[in-house]
Amino acid sequence: MVDMADLDRIFQDIEDNFEDHLAKVQEFLKTPCFSTENYGVRECANYLKDVLDKLGFSPAEIVETKLNPYVYGEFDAGAERTLLAYAKYDNVGVEEKNWTYDPFKAEIADNPPRY
Repeated sequence: MVDMADLDRIFQDIEDNFEDHLAKVQEFLKTPCFSTENYGVRECANYLKDVLDKLGFSPAEIVETKLNPYVYGEFDAGAERTLLAYAKYDNVGVEEKNWTYDPFKAEIADNPPRY
């Protein structure tokens, strides 16, 4: 069961520090990583490992596989349950012609929803 007071504190922190949180997300998005072209995969893994280390994950490590490495880290907050997050590497090519925005700038844009 989620403690609503904890959730309220999390949302308040995001609101109070939105610009800082946004800058961190943009910094991550500016780290190029395209697995289909083997472009920036190692650099992105190193970047993510550094982020987890700074957040206090112990131990954060890069795990080698036959294809791309993945980053693994544990953070024990004393919770009853464990969360495992997984995200695949980007697979849209760097040279794609259909980019609306430069994929390396992480620009803020006001666009209508696409439903």
